Amino acid sequence: EVDMNEAEELILTSISADRRTIGVTTLNGGGLQFRHYGELETHGGQMFDMRAEVGLLSRRVLVRGDETTANTLVGAHIMMHSGGDESVVGRFSNVECYLCGQAFALGRYPIHFHMIGRVVKSYITNCAVHHSNNRGFTIHGVHGLRLYNNVVFNNLGHSIFIEDGIETNNVIEH
Repeated sequence: EVDMNEAEELILTSISADRRTIGVTTLNGGGLQFRHYGELETHGGQMFDMRAEVGLLSRRVLVRGDETTANTLVGAHIMMHSGGDESVVGRFSNVECYLCGQAFALGRYPIHFHMIGRVVKSYITNCAVHHSNNRGFTIHGVHGLRLYNNVVFNNLGHSIFIEDGIETNNVIEH
């Protein structure tokens, strides 16, 4: 059974010399609150990976809301917008967005590519958006955007929002 309310944030405290064992603690310093099943199972000849999803939230580059964001739900946002095909290039790599986005505000998402057309020189890779007030990544009216190996956790709304359904040739992969 999967319950989204049993997701837990941990702090990595150590890594063994053979890199096979890690030490962790929770944000409040205690142990895990929930049991997390982690096995490979075979049913009807097909293998199912039942191991927990793990995503690294911290990055070297941090974009974040200010000290009022938790109460106002109005955080930082990044919007790429321009007059047409390839007129702007957005390359986001290893960026952390924390307390970003503006709740209930149209177009105010943590990272938003908006009505540009072709953007084949642009990408979002190895980024983390967490504790967002309005979605994670938004693709609106763009074609050829690449999203690779990103993490979205504990956000209001969609993790990846493809706004109109007219967007083509965008690649979203883990």
